[in-house]
Amino acid sequence: MLFMVCCLFVAGGLLAQNPCENQPEVGVPYTAITQNVPSFTLIDISASGTLLGTGDDAAFTAALEHPFTYFGTMMTDLRISTNGYISDDLTDNGPDLSNDCALPSNYSTSGGDGNAAARLYPYHDDVNVTMGIVLQYDMPSIYPHAADATMGAHVIQWDGVHFGGAAQVLFQTVLYDNGDIVYIIDMTGGENGSGSTTGWNGSGGAAATDFFTFACDAAGSVPDGSNFAISAHGTDDFADAVAACQMNTGLEEVNLAAVTEVNVTLNENCRAMLLPSQVLTGDFDVDGNDSFPSAEAYNLVVMDNDPSNGPIIDGCGTWQWTVTPDPEQIAGLTGAWGFVNAEDKTSPDTIQLPTSADELFCDDVDLVNINVLPSNVSRCWTQDGTGANTLFGSMNPQLRARLVAGGDGSNYVDLNGNTIPNGIPYFFDGCSNVEICVNDIVVNGDACEDVVITRVFTATDGDCPSVSGEENPATVVSYNITFTRPSISDVNGVDSLAQFSCDENPPLLPPNAFGNQNPAPTPQDFPFITLASGGQIFLDAEGFCNLGATFQDGPRIITCDQTYKFVRTFTVIDWCEVDSIRTFTQLVKVGDFDAPTIVAPTQDLNFDGIPDQGPLFFSTNTADCEAIFAIPAGTTSDNCDPNP
Repeated sequence: MLFMVCCLFVAGGLLAQNPCENQPEVGVPYTAITQNVPSFTLIDISASGTLLGTGDDAAFTAALEHPFTYFGTMMTDLRISTNGYISDDLTDNGPDLSNDCALPSNYSTSGGDGNAAARLYPYHDDVNVTMGIVLQYDMPSIYPHAADATMGAHVIQWDGVHFGGAAQVLFQTVLYDNGDIVYIIDMTGGENGSGSTTGWNGSGGAAATDFFTFACDAAGSVPDGSNFAISAHGTDDFADAVAACQMNTGLEEVNLAAVTEVNVTLNENCRAMLLPSQVLTGDFDVDGNDSFPSAEAYNLVVMDNDPSNGPIIDGCGTWQWTVTPDPEQIAGLTGAWGFVNAEDKTSPDTIQLPTSADELFCDDVDLVNINVLPSNVSRCWTQDGTGANTLFGSMNPQLRARLVAGGDGSNYVDLNGNTIPNGIPYFFDGCSNVEICVNDIVVNGDACEDVVITRVFTATDGDCPSVSGEENPATVVSYNITFTRPSISDVNGVDSLAQFSCDENPPLLPPNAFGNQNPAPTPQDFPFITLASGGQIFLDAEGFCNLGATFQDGPRIITCDQTYKFVRTFTVIDWCEVDSIRTFTQLVKVGDFDAPTIVAPTQDLNFDGIPDQGPLFFSTNTADCEAIFAIPAGTTSDNCDPNP
């Protein structure tokens, strides 16, 4: 976050100094709370907070909206490990999965600061944060401080499972603006402290002087629903931490004036925190006692679209700010106001770039190439700044079809839960919608070389004007789509036999050199290429890319009436390697392959209109007990011969 002001202001110790005269330095050393320990029930912030990341043995940087005094040092960024610890070493990538026990202890693995880093251990264990680490800041805190219910606090939440396990692990760390800390352990996946460490370890590793162990590898030491509290003010009573400080602090006299106009650069989520030191200038310590009012003593409110969150700037624009000091803490200032110009200086971030399909051939170019679209088809569309879904029907269906054809056929899910085809890119901008334009650069080399399309996406910010009138640089990214030419060695042969019955009446070819009109081959009779997907491309007379196929029939061999056979020879040529020729032969049979059908004579002796089953029956009709009768003839039929 960058701050620019139109005149000189004091940015020194307004927040960094301890506002409590004759009190211990904030956070040096920490003290375990034993009295009035809070009993907070965990409030799930997964839906309301900001997702820092997911994964196993990883770490993410938490950009704090309010500075926090961490082991005596004012911090604006902290490193959060998936394995349940917080560090001031921003190079720590979070792989330390072996809980340190007992404290103080050297770190099993660490970042560039090594054992010089200081760590908070809410629940140090081998945790796979499948659901994510989430950060949220509220003023007042969602967990009211016993001494000051209006105090703000950051909440960091871990939600996942033990490595290799399935039971949920859910816990939080609350960082109050006054430096106090609370661990809320909601679910431990059944371990209940038997394989974890809860406490803190100051700088120095095993040589640290500021450390404490609440629990360490002890079954039942961290039951589900546990709370552990840490004081940054040298008291063991959670309710006294701020009260003792305020009770011993008289009015601080200041001589301040407003910085009437401030320029602020918003973060990637289109937010920023405005601090008193950015909007007030003058003497913060008129009495010269080296004691300064705390940030909480100034009621700073930005009158943006959501003034309820006080000094938080929500969105770009020019907003009025007001400061009303706490009359019980500050003398010499009745109030101040001015304007803040909140600007989006961050170009759209590329979240998802398409991936080309593994197998595309030269005949597919026109199905993918955007340049062949009519000129009245727009190559641009508008995307939701936080998701990848297209807004306002801004993408032409013809453009969409070619974008999807340029992907690998898979889908992905954006941050808003929308399912998006792989061929459509995803750009993130926390302040505005994103306009995306695409163009294809087609590289056509030699006629027999692969065709490469470089698909270029240009993403620009939406409606966030700059005070200076300067626009953010566009984000330009690209990927290649390669169309190959098949090799003749990829061609598979035809079936060795093709058979046509005399009653099929297949399409006939023109008379050949032997004067014969033979049945035309079906498309499936031709040689073919098998795709990686399992599909087949048959090389008919029109050819495919650089491959062409023809056929020629040999003389007929008459085997019997209406039955003949001949050899059909298919020839495949690669026009890019004219000396590469392959032939495939197929025996074609045409004739009568079905036996005649004979129907025996029948009788209807009971005259019910239904032929009787079984042998013919004739009664005797002479005095010699003989039967004289005419044997009725049966019927015959054949699919090829009308007179079988």
